[in-house]
Amino acid sequence: MRAWASPRLLFALLLSLLLHLAATLGEPLLLWLESDGMDETPLIQPAKRKLLGQALDTEPEGPGRLAGVTPADHLTVRLGRPASAGGSRPAQASHPTIKPTAAPQPKPGATPDVSALTQAAAAATPPKPDPKQQAGELPASADSSKPAAPTVEPAAPVQPPSAVTTATAAEPAPSTSRPAKVTVDNSFPRSIDISYIVKGLVLAEHRWRLEGKQYRIRTQGSLFGKAFDMQTEGEVSSSGLRPHRFVEYRDQKLQPKYEVDFNWDAHKVLAGEPGQQKEFALEEGAQDLFSAAYQFALQGNRLPTFNMQVVTGRNSYQVGFELKGEAELVLSGQKVNTLVLAGAHDKRRFEFYLAPDWHNLPVRIRYQDGEQTIDLVAVQVALDGKTTLKRAERVNRDR
Repeated sequence: MRAWASPRLLFALLLSLLLHLAATLGEPLLLWLESDGMDETPLIQPAKRKLLGQALDTEPEGPGRLAGVTPADHLTVRLGRPASAGGSRPAQASHPTIKPTAAPQPKPGATPDVSALTQAAAAATPPKPDPKQQAGELPASADSSKPAAPTVEPAAPVQPPSAVTTATAAEPAPSTSRPAKVTVDNSFPRSIDISYIVKGLVLAEHRWRLEGKQYRIRTQGSLFGKAFDMQTEGEVSSSGLRPHRFVEYRDQKLQPKYEVDFNWDAHKVLAGEPGQQKEFALEEGAQDLFSAAYQFALQGNRLPTFNMQVVTGRNSYQVGFELKGEAELVLSGQKVNTLVLAGAHDKRRFEFYLAPDWHNLPVRIRYQDGEQTIDLVAVQVALDGKTTLKRAERVNRDR
C-alpha cells in the first residue's frame, strides 16, 4: 500500500500549490481585474472645455498689487451730526478751541463799517448751548479765579433728511474679525499622490512634491523581483517647469540605468547610460516624460504652442502635441472626464489624459516606443493629503 499516493495526500499537495500561486499572483491578478474595464483606445469626442492654466504660490503677484500693502478691512462713512449716547460729553480732543476774534476798531474820522462790526460781534459771541447734546459747554479751567476762554465747536454740515436716512440705513454693522482668506480654485497642489496600474500588472506609486520653487517627481514599482524607480527634480520658472535631472533605476541597483542632465546655461542636455551619454541641443521649454505631463497641467492655454522637446532616458525628440478632444475614463469605478493631448515622433507616441476637474492631473499616461508600450492608469489619487479617487478595497472573506 502506497500511502503517499492516496487521494487525500494528492489533494493536499494540489491545494498547497494553489495557495502558493495565489499568494504570488494574487496582487497582479487583482490589478489585471481592475484594469480589465479600461479601454486601450477610448472614444475621443470634440473638446468642449479648454486646458486652463493653473496657479502656483511661487508665481509673482500681479502688477496691480502693491507688495507689503494690506487693504483696509472696512470703510465706514457717516453723514449728519453724531448723537451722544446717554447725554455724555464728547471727547475734548475732537473739538478744536477757537479764540474770539477782536472787533476791528474804526479809524478816527472814518465812517464805521456796520456790516464788518456786525460779523465780528457775531464771531466773538459764543453760541447758545444745546441742552440735548451739550455741544456748547465750556471746558473747565485749571484756575477757577480766571474766566475760561469760550470754545466754539464747528457745526456739522446739514444734509437733507432723505440722504441722512438712506446712508444710515445702508451702513453695515462693524465687524472686529478679519475676512477669511479667499482660496483660489485653480491653485495647484503642492503634494500629489497617484497610484498607477502599469501594463495591467504592476502597481506604481507616483509622487509630486513642491517646496518653494523646487519640485520633485518620483514613480516606482516592482513585479517578480523586477523593479523600476524614475526620479525628476527641477524648479518652477516664469515659463513653467525647468527640469534639472532625470534618473531611472532598475532592480534596486545603486547605479542608474539612464540619466539625463539639463544644462540650461549652456543650452545642452546629456542623455543615456552613465558614461555613454549623448549630447543634444537644449531648447526652451524642454521636458522629460513626467515633467511634460505637469508642464501641460500647469501652463495649459498659457503655452504659446503644444510643440515640445521631450527627452527620455536615451534620446531627445521633437514632438508636436495636439489637443485631440475629450475622453471619459472609468477609474476605480468612477467616471472621470479628461482632455487628451497626443503627439508622435516616428514610431514613438505620447498620450496624456489630463483631468480638468482635478487640476489637469495626468490620470493616464501612454508611451509607445515601437512594439513596447507603457500604459499608466490611475486607480487612486490624493491631493494635498485629501483622497479624490479611492482604489477599490479588497473583499476579505473568512475561510
